[in-house]
Amino acid sequence: MTYDGLIEELLNYFPLLWEKYKDEGDYIEGLSHLCYEIVFVPFIRQTCLDAEEDKMRLICDFMEQMAISEDGMVSEVLAVSVLESLLGEQK
Repeated sequence: MTYDGLIEELLNYFPLLWEKYKDEGDYIEGLSHLCYEIVFVPFIRQTCLDAEEDKMRLICDFMEQMAISEDGMVSEVLAVSVLESLLGEQK
């Protein structure tokens, strides 16, 4: 997994996020940090609220792949745009 292909990786792993990605328009195209914060984080939140265990498992697997990526920018997106956003939640 590389930073340059990070958005495509997300959308290929979770095809149902394509619609949300398209809805956000061109301003997030190619901007992994924004895409993950605007598209992926709400998906994670909703999946947890709905207690969808299969999806939660897929999310964890995907984030683990991000964490072990040799591309340091990938783990930066995980830490800054995903985990920090989620840790800021009160629930």
